[in-house]
Amino acid sequence: MANKENASLFVEHLRKSGINCLYHFTSRRNLESIKRHGGLYSWWYLDNHGITIPCPGGNDFSKQLDLYNGLQDYVRLSLCPDHPMAYRLKQAGEDIVVLRISLDVVELKETLFSDMNATDSCHHHGGSLEDLKRINIPATQRRFVRRDDPDFKALQAEIMPKTFIPSKYILNLNCA
Repeated sequence: MANKENASLFVEHLRKSGINCLYHFTSRRNLESIKRHGGLYSWWYLDNHGITIPCPGGNDFSKQLDLYNGLQDYVRLSLCPDHPMAYRLKQAGEDIVVLRISLDVVELKETLFSDMNATDSCHHHGGSLEDLKRINIPATQRRFVRRDDPDFKALQAEIMPKTFIPSKYILNLNCA
């Protein structure tokens, strides 16, 4: 996996902003599959390789939006451990686990950055340091943000590594 030019500047920006890791929420039922397959994969990769997981994320509409935006082969990470979509799954009775992901994934050449949920029609995404700096990091660190709050969309900013995040980047996989 190749790195971006000036890769260390990406991690440095996040660390200076108080970010020490990234997050991926999933159902506890998916942990065994994540371990067995050696990490986290995009939904596109899973579908195209016949890999089924007990509780896949997203729905048909979000997958259509991913296809429209060319983002179907990216794994979604957040900068906040309390993601609104995780809250909705918890309310529906799902046992959610929040995986902590090493900041090293931001250095990977094909990792993209979105200033809000990348399915939102107002989002901006790209792979440059400027795209990373477009993320409103203070907004991503707020907790219990209501839908009508001006920071609600910014809270859902995404870091999107392409296709696969190997287990070595998942800091708490064996503790979850």
